Amino acid sequence: MVMLLPDGTKIAIECDGDKWHGAEQYQNDLMRQKVLERCGWQFFRIRGYEYYTNRIKALKPL
Repeated sequence: MVMLLPDGTKIAIECDGDKWHGAEQYQNDLMRQKVLERCGWQFFRIRGYEYYTNRIKALKPL
């Protein structure tokens, strides 16, 4: 998900789960993250298992 906040801040949030973000997809995920960061986006990666285990802790960096 990408969001442009009212103050102009650009954030991207990606929730990684085993089904869609396994080892074979890892390099593509990192490349997409680097492209967004070069374009000025703040990138937040949340692991699916962390979100389902402790949602508050997983979202704290946001």
